[in-house]
Amino acid sequence: MKQVPFLLKLLMAVSLVAAIGSSMIWFNRQHKLIKMSEQLEAENDLNKRTDLAQGFLANNSWLDKNVQKGLYVIIAQNYSQLGQVPEMAQAFKAALEIDPRDHNLLNNLAYELAKNKTELDAAAAYSQRSMELAREEFKTAPWDMSKKRWEIAKKQTIGNYLDTYGWIFYQKGEFPKALKQLTEAFNYIPEPTIEHHLSMAYYQTGQLDSALNHLADCLAGQVEEPQKAKTDFETVYLARYKSQRDMEDLLAKARNKKIEQEIKADSASASQIVGRPAPEFSLPGLDGTIHKLSDHRGKVVALDFWATWCQPCKMGLPLVDKAFLSSQGKEVLFFAVNLEGTDKKDMVRSFWDQKGYGFPVLLGGMMGNGIDKIYQVTGIPTTFVIDKNGIIRYRHIGYRQNMDLLLIKEIEELLKQ
Repeated sequence: MKQVPFLLKLLMAVSLVAAIGSSMIWFNRQHKLIKMSEQLEAENDLNKRTDLAQGFLANNSWLDKNVQKGLYVIIAQNYSQLGQVPEMAQAFKAALEIDPRDHNLLNNLAYELAKNKTELDAAAAYSQRSMELAREEFKTAPWDMSKKRWEIAKKQTIGNYLDTYGWIFYQKGEFPKALKQLTEAFNYIPEPTIEHHLSMAYYQTGQLDSALNHLADCLAGQVEEPQKAKTDFETVYLARYKSQRDMEDLLAKARNKKIEQEIKADSASASQIVGRPAPEFSLPGLDGTIHKLSDHRGKVVALDFWATWCQPCKMGLPLVDKAFLSSQGKEVLFFAVNLEGTDKKDMVRSFWDQKGYGFPVLLGGMMGNGIDKIYQVTGIPTTFVIDKNGIIRYRHIGYRQNMDLLLIKEIEELLKQ
């Protein structure tokens, strides 16, 4: 064996020590980031949460640009909820200094300014820039995204940005321009909050029947400001009919129409997977235990696909946990299938332990490239109920206020079979 010269040995040793030191620094910083996330998640007081985020920025110069940007966004969102508009705008602008091409940040700042009827000319400029950057980004689909998923993302993004731009015109009193932009936005994505904005543009341009129909429809969905939308509906109805007679009938018709549409849409999309064998999987839990679906044949299995960044998921998990607790002692298993990638395991474990949910987590890979693909999951939360023979019998997409009751009823029916 050829001997290694002493100087080379020394250099190798120094390099090894440096590498070990760098690794230790990296792990320490990752640990600090997890602790920061936990502290922010646990703090419910908006002022204290803002102070925490500002302290993290001031006392940790090693934070990378993306983390800094994320903290500024948290600060901006907190100030928005507190009604401190100048401070909110300042925090958003600080985030934009880090990443001036972040079209989502530009749109969010523009929308917040529009909501608060302040700096409307600046808001219009931010909004226009956000659309320019978004259209540039969505010219071609990325290699790691299907064309269908890319088209959906494009429509949602452009539609939301057009809504912001139209709402700025509305707040400036330029109602015909607002109507044009909001109509285009609604054609991209017929979403309740956009429909609320569109209805008010119809109202301000004298088209009361269109305004009423759209207001009733948006109230049947999850509109951003339900009380404001209800007040607007009453105002427009009174302007149209000079009384509030039969007003509730119009709202009831809209609600019934919405329910029928959801049932029809869910049945159509679910027909491709409900009633068929559930795809096999072999996934690790947080403790490393591998879970295979086929090992649980003879039991009813509920799978809830989720992520820590998904607010509707976090709203729905306590309801799924209620259904889990009600099924204790029965031939039923619940799994929370996380879609954030195995590298987020420690963060997911921390979140789960803090919440204290009783059913286990499975690591389902990164959303878009994980187990969600073979289960045809297009959005989260999505919950499946699989019968004792391994057949998918029910699927629920999105947050539902009565999810616990739905799952309990469905599971009881399957246990009887």
